[in-house]
Amino acid sequence: MAFKPIHAGDQTPAARDARHDFDFEIGEWKTHLSRLLHPLTGSTTWVDYDGTTSVRKVWNGRANLVELEVDGLAGHIEALSLRL
Repeated sequence: MAFKPIHAGDQTPAARDARHDFDFEIGEWKTHLSRLLHPLTGSTTWVDYDGTTSVRKVWNGRANLVELEVDGLAGHIEALSLRL
């Protein structure tokens, strides 16, 4: 068996299209969230929230938009995240 060394100038790597790597997240999700009630104070009191997360494709699949809405004893949280 013989091996031929590959040098940087021999081949150009094909561009990888990672556009669909996170398609598994697309859809509606039941969400559970825990957060520190008073962060950066030394507190160890955690509060829990339950709700939904909605993930959809934007920009022809080049990004996704995440909408989070949860409720708990400490209140209501709504958040929006654009993932590129």
